[in-house]
Amino acid sequence: MNRPDRAWRRQRIRAFAGVFSGIIYDFWLEERLTRKHGRRDARIRMSDRHRRRAVQFRETAVELGGVMIKLGQFFSARADVLPEEYIQELSALQDEVPGVPFEMIKGQIEAEFGRPLEQIFLEFDPKPVAAASLAQVHTAVLVDGEFVAVKVQRPGLEEVVDIDLATFRYIMQGLSRYTKLGRQMDLPGLALEFERVFGDELDFLREASYAERFKENFAFNPHVYIPSVYPEYTTDKVVTLEYVSGIKVSDYGGLEEAGIDRYEVARTIVESFLQMVLVDGFFHADPHPGNVFIRPGPVIVLVDFGMANEIASHMRQHIKEGVIAGTRGDWDSVVQHLVATGFVRRGANMPAIKNALQWLVDNYSGLSAETLDFNSLEAIQEDLRTIVYENPFSIPTEFAFLARASGILLGLTKGLAPQFDYVDAARPYIDRLVRETVESTVDLVLDEAKSFGKTLLALPRQTQELLHKLERGELKVRVDLGEVVRSIDRSTTARLLQGLIFAVGALLAGAVVLYVFSRLYEAGCMGTATLIAAVAAVVLLRRVTRAR
Repeated sequence: MNRPDRAWRRQRIRAFAGVFSGIIYDFWLEERLTRKHGRRDARIRMSDRHRRRAVQFRETAVELGGVMIKLGQFFSARADVLPEEYIQELSALQDEVPGVPFEMIKGQIEAEFGRPLEQIFLEFDPKPVAAASLAQVHTAVLVDGEFVAVKVQRPGLEEVVDIDLATFRYIMQGLSRYTKLGRQMDLPGLALEFERVFGDELDFLREASYAERFKENFAFNPHVYIPSVYPEYTTDKVVTLEYVSGIKVSDYGGLEEAGIDRYEVARTIVESFLQMVLVDGFFHADPHPGNVFIRPGPVIVLVDFGMANEIASHMRQHIKEGVIAGTRGDWDSVVQHLVATGFVRRGANMPAIKNALQWLVDNYSGLSAETLDFNSLEAIQEDLRTIVYENPFSIPTEFAFLARASGILLGLTKGLAPQFDYVDAARPYIDRLVRETVESTVDLVLDEAKSFGKTLLALPRQTQELLHKLERGELKVRVDLGEVVRSIDRSTTARLLQGLIFAVGALLAGAVVLYVFSRLYEAGCMGTATLIAAVAAVVLLRRVTRAR
């Protein structure tokens, strides 16, 4: 790619800005219509306009390539920023472009390794097997005869990236200043987040480390294969991996000819993804058909690890506890976990969010393993996106990419096996989630019970000493004892009684839970603490009654 001239730059900036200035205007127009007709009517009136603008976004992205395609993919996962029409249109955006001439690729490789291509590889196919906006892949043979896939970053990409990112930052600042969305969200921060994600994808050393991490995570899973990395043939702009073959996951005819059960392929894909999300906390964020191949077994072969995301352990814990709270119908706790994970924007109307979540669950609570089909899942996805867009949610980046990857996987499994049973596939992982959550809750209850038990053991003695001091007049207080006793009226006594009864009940429940989990010693200790709590309650109530 030659160094961009000034006219080319201006043309690129105009095309880039034309899309986003139109989006800004549409947001402004929708806000005016909302004030005049209400949000629901405004959304209906703006739907066709949003869809036309989304088509313009996608077509401009395909024309410009580079950052614009990645922006389209980034926003296709941001249902908290753009309405449903954009999400649907941009989700279909494929990063497939013509390859650059071989001489440019050869020059890039030689510049990275500091020696001629012939001294690096025994053979190198000049024709790319895949080409995208940021890089292209060639097959090659190492000097030891190993057949490999070499991913090479497009030469001259840095300057194009600088132009596009600067334009995007400027547009986000404009949205932040002049739209209601900008007052609700940190759009300059969103631009910085995109730059971070995009920068990670340009770092091929990071991609190599991601591939190695996936290989380690699936080392004991015979149904998932991750190609090996060749570190000595890898730099920040070139990554070399073991060449892997297989049938493309969307080649249904090829799968059937090879005698591979499509339903089992769908099951293996879903189970591998569940392991990534619920067990490892590290998932492939771009599992489109070009990155998923199938071998007999079936064995899932994953490639291209530039887009991967990690869900931190504390975030996973909040999600697990939020799911458990949702199954209990405890929506206050669900909202609290959403706040803790950063899903809810500042100044949010918590009751409105709780009502939206309750509506979603009530609307789909009748679904079962037999009735949960693709149409139901797509309806749930659409309703979720609507709720997220119309309420003050802000999706953390890793969960935005998780939603995007889930949507891609939904499409894969729909094509492979239209009758696929998601509930059956997910059951072992959900059972594990519940079991881990319950066990951690038991440990928490036990720790709290031990602390509370120590307090209860000391409470009768401390109470007795306190009352003796009060009777002997040895305790100096600013308020007369008689005045204090008279202030304890019937309602106060009732609240004290309720609190003590709750303590006894909680300890008794904890003892039962521990007994069920065969924690017999701890259950005995907690049972003893229950008895002590009951005795303490009687003693305290008798003292209060006498004092009155």
